Amino acid sequence: RMPDESVSAASAVFATYVGRQAPLTAQAVQRLLPNRRALQTALSQFSSAVRYDHGRLLPTARAVLAVLATDPLAASLRVDLAVNALPGDELAQLIMDMATAHELHADALATAEQTLANGAQQLSEEEWAQLEATLAASADRYVRRLAVTALVMQSHDAHGWTDERQARLRAYRADPATLVASAAQFTFTPMEIGADT
Repeated sequence: RMPDESVSAASAVFATYVGRQAPLTAQAVQRLLPNRRALQTALSQFSSAVRYDHGRLLPTARAVLAVLATDPLAASLRVDLAVNALPGDELAQLIMDMATAHELHADALATAEQTLANGAQQLSEEEWAQLEATLAASADRYVRRLAVTALVMQSHDAHGWTDERQARLRAYRADPATLVASAAQFTFTPMEIGADT
């Protein structure tokens, strides 16, 4: 009944949790499913914890994601945790599975895009590239929209906008789906910005 105390309690739980009770944590999340505010509070704090202790909390994250998969209305919470927790190949598969199940709706897409863009986890250069390539090959426009975000995130590394990345950006700009093409057409590389001035 007291939101501030709920946040503090959830924060304390996951600040001290060392990842050894994945089944119990999943059971706790299962019991929280009907209580939307408590569920959101718990998952928000858990996502934050996973971001900073990815290695130890990954098994628990997988267990919690399995619970969330049973509730299509929790798709945004699920994709937020997935982006924070999963390795690139698992993340790509989860996103595609959600799209196939029609769970990657507008809100879930926005959540996935924002969490990816915030650099919620440190994927390696190879993982970012593989994530993008897998998402780009999808027939689903929502999935391809996230491929654009994955490309932009790659451009933040030491290599920046390489010729190959610029070519992929041009391909996204020509995508038949407005959702994909519009995002790519309003993504400008430093070279383009310099050429406009």
